[in-house]
Order: sequence, then structure tokens, then C-alpha cells
Amino acid sequence: MSAPFFPSLTKVYHSESYPAISPSRPELSAKGKVVVVTGGGSGIGASIAKAFAAGGSTKIAVIGRTEKKLVATKDAIENEFLGTEVLAVPADITNAGQVNDAFARIGQTFGKVNVLVCASGFLPATQPVLSPGFDVQEWWTGFTTNVLGSLYSVQGFIKHAAEGACILHISSCIAHTPPLEPGVSGYAASKMAATKLFDYLALENPGLHIVNIQPGLIESEMSRKSGHRGTDHIDLPGHFCLWVASPEASFLRGKFVWVNWDVDELKARKEEILSTDLLDTKLGGVSCNMSNRKKTYFLCPNWDYHPDGPVQLGNIIVSPYSPAYALNGFKRHPLPEDSLFPSTVKTGVTWSKEKLRSGEYGLWTEFLSFIIGLGVDVGFDHSSSSEQTYHFDTITTTEFIPTHAYLAQSMAAPAVVDFLKKSRFRKHVYMITARKVVQGAKAKVKHDNSIGGKFGLSVDGSLTGAPVNLGPEISAKRSDGQTTSFEGSSDFVFAYRLRKVITHRSGQVSSSEYTKGTMFGMPISAELEQTVAQQLPYVVEGLEEKDAIAQEFDGLGHYDEVLDGDDNCVCVWPEVDEIL
Repeated sequence: MSAPFFPSLTKVYHSESYPAISPSRPELSAKGKVVVVTGGGSGIGASIAKAFAAGGSTKIAVIGRTEKKLVATKDAIENEFLGTEVLAVPADITNAGQVNDAFARIGQTFGKVNVLVCASGFLPATQPVLSPGFDVQEWWTGFTTNVLGSLYSVQGFIKHAAEGACILHISSCIAHTPPLEPGVSGYAASKMAATKLFDYLALENPGLHIVNIQPGLIESEMSRKSGHRGTDHIDLPGHFCLWVASPEASFLRGKFVWVNWDVDELKARKEEILSTDLLDTKLGGVSCNMSNRKKTYFLCPNWDYHPDGPVQLGNIIVSPYSPAYALNGFKRHPLPEDSLFPSTVKTGVTWSKEKLRSGEYGLWTEFLSFIIGLGVDVGFDHSSSSEQTYHFDTITTTEFIPTHAYLAQSMAAPAVVDFLKKSRFRKHVYMITARKVVQGAKAKVKHDNSIGGKFGLSVDGSLTGAPVNLGPEISAKRSDGQTTSFEGSSDFVFAYRLRKVITHRSGQVSSSEYTKGTMFGMPISAELEQTVAQQLPYVVEGLEEKDAIAQEFDGLGHYDEVLDGDDNCVCVWPEVDEIL
């Protein structure tokens, strides 16, 4: 049917199940999956449990407060789907101890859990907040069930979760729509809070497939309590959840969707959904795609890395700026298939940028002052301008989310272990988790650069009782320009994204996105970076590795190292010999 007055991303708006989400589709098979549904004793929760049984799952657990309802759901599913075992587990999800015991029992019976559906919910009695006799405890119960209960459920589940597990949160449209009617603030506020809880769970746990879902208007105890009649078929939320838990819906990770929206239309827009803030819970009318605004990609040091060459997903590298030198290059493990996102392709991309920069830099480096008060005064000025134009016929982005198991496996490569041992585990490494490959590249970069410097030697007069200046002051200036262009190119890797990986002495591996020094989003050529860097070399005191050379004047003026797990930014300054 056509979309009604409800918010709809798709032209087609469904009120009942349809072939694309049918449990009979082999692409949606839940065979071999262990599924847990909280609130599974009746209504939407029971519908979801039934859908996964129809999809092939033979190990399903339902959690709820009322054992009689749970047993009724268990009997109904086991009678309809022979060979399916349903475990009825009575528990109050607002009680952390009961929740942990429930998941321990499920884990002992079925093993690792693949899918958790948080379908428990509470609708506080309708009451305007400032009305006489307002029941605060009733209002707050919405939070203890919808928010705290969801948190306890996830905490209990994660101890028994399978790798790449899926969490579906049965949210509500009231979490993102304008106020619908007086008296439902307790439900609206708690559902909005729960939705943001799962948003952050998705952000903090990239290895989990987490989606917020509006389950439709279903006839249930809760709908009758609200005074509204259900208009959607009871099978719709269950079949839709089965689809969301399948690989077809991997692009919806971290998003908010309605069961009524047509999945074929959603799949047709997956590139847009992946690359923008579409379906994020946010303030309407305001672009909040901070990931696109934030620079998260490093530019390759040159334009010569073929897509089949050394810059590959899963590379473990020592320096963020040397993507081709992988410690695990010959021992790189295959990427887990369920951790790969669908590739996105953008066509006809053109960037044009003009930049003018000028400035003066100075520092006073004191040394040996404890002996003779000798010091060096170093100062320089710099101005640059550039005109940059890039055109790519296509940019293809491929990315994956490394699971904990994959990280641990990669960090066990002999060369990685050897590097960590030599650094006494004080240094971290980086894993390439995404890259952008360009086709049909054309570029023209014109850069004019001017650098001047001075060098002066002085002695602290406090040692002699009189001010003294020794030696000449030397100054120099250098100007040059460079134009780089080409009209055609074979495919090459243009940019890559990193995760910082730290192995602790205990053997525990942790990782986080690494963006220090990223340049993507302010496109400049690698040749230009190198040209600017070569104008005035920098050195890091006490460090001789090439990675310690800072590339200042265009954004890379630091060298990072890790001491006992903490980041340290080591200052850099010019080599005096180069100025002279």
C-alpha cells in the first residue's frame, strides 16, 4: 500500500508480511543461530520468536516475567515447528542478577548466542506531568524497564555472545517523532533514552550488528492500554526482524528503521544510507553527519599503489604514514566475511581547492645553560599558496570492522610479536580497516612556497655579570614553486583508514579509531606534502627512525609514541645545519 501519514522513507508502506521478508527465503535463513527474545511471552516478542523458528532456528529462548505466557509461546512454536527447542526462562529484566542467571542458563543449554532481540517494554499510565496526583514512580518505571532493563539484557547477553552477533532493539516511533498526545512523556522519554543507548552500543561495539526498530502498530496488551487499536499484522515485525538479522541488512547497522518500510527500496538506497546520516536518530533539518565532516582517512604517500598491491585491508603497520610496510604482510589472515561492509561507489568526483597560508614561527631552545648559558635562537617565516583540482571517474570505498578474534589472530603474527617484544610493549601498531580506490584519475596541483629562517647564538649574561652576544646572526630565504599534473592513470589506492591496536602485557588486545594526522576531506596531493616537508627538515631528539621525521607546515607536526599505554606527543624543531 502507499505510505500513509506516518513517516515513511519508502514509497511502499507495508501493513503485513510480503515475499521479500518471508522466512522461506534461503537468504534469510536462521539455521544454526541461537536466538534470545526478551518480552517473548506474548505480542511482538512472541511474533519475533516464531519468525526465527520459521526461518530455521532450532534453539530459541524467551525471557519474561510471567512463566505461564512464556510456556504458552514455547508450546505454540514447538508444536508448529517440529525439532525446534524453545527455552522458557522467567526473569525480571530490571533485576541484574536474574538477567545474568537467565543468560547463564541459556548459554549452558544452547551455547553462544547469535541474536538478541530486546522486545520487553513498559507503557506508563497516561498522565500529564503537572497534573494533580501525578505518579512519579509509575512514570519512572518506564525508565527502569525500557532503559535499565535493556542495559541489563545487553550486559547479560554479551558474556555469551557469538562473534559478530546481532542485537535488535524494539524501539518506538515516539522516540523520534514530535509530541503525539499529552500524558505519554514517560514512554516517549524512556524510549528515546533507550534508542540512544543502542546508538552508542553500536558506536562502541563495531563488531556487533545493532539496529533500532519501530515494530508497527500491533494489537497487544500495550496498545490496548494506550487506547489505540493495532492496524498491522502480527507477523510483520517478526518477519522484518528476521530480515534485519540477515546479511542483506548489514548496511542498517546503527540505524533506525520501521518494519513498514519496503526492504527492496531500502536496499536500493544502501549506498546513501551507509555514507550519510540518513536513518540516524538526530535533530530533524540539521545535517549531523559528523563522520563525513571529520577527517578519518590518511592519504597514501604516493599515487603508485595498485589495488592488488601492498596496501591491503588487515595490514598491521608501524607508522600511520607507511601503509605498504605491513608486519603481517606474508601472514595476513583472510578477512571475516561477516565483518565486510558492502563497497560504496561514487562517480564523477571533482575537488577544487585554493589555499593561501602565511605565518611566522619561532622558538628558543635552551641547552647547556646549566654550564655556560649558551642558547640558540631559531626563527622562521613561511608562506604558501596552492591551487588543487582533482577529478576521479569513480571512488570505491571498501571497509571492514575487525572482530576481537581477528585482531588477536593478526597480532599473533610472528613479525608483530617480535616488534612488540623489542619495544617492550611500549609502542602500538595500526591496522588498515578501510581504503579508497580511484579510477580514471586526473589531477593538477600548483604550489608556491617561500621559507625564511634565521639563526642567532647568545650567552646568558647572568654568568658573567654583563650581557654578551657572541657570533653572527644568519638569515636566509628560499622560494620555489611546483606544478604536478597528469591526465590519466591506472587504478590506485588513494586513501586509507586506521585503527590503533594496543597489546597489553597481560595479552589483552584493544583498538580504537586513529585519526591524528588524517588529511582526507582536505585533499592535497602526496607530492605536495612531500614538497612542503622537504623545504625545512625536522628532527626528533633522540629518535633516528624515518617515522620520526615530522612533516610540518601542512598538518603533521608531531610524532606519536606510546609509553605504558599512554599517547605522548614528542616536540620537533628544525635541524640548525639545514638553516645554515
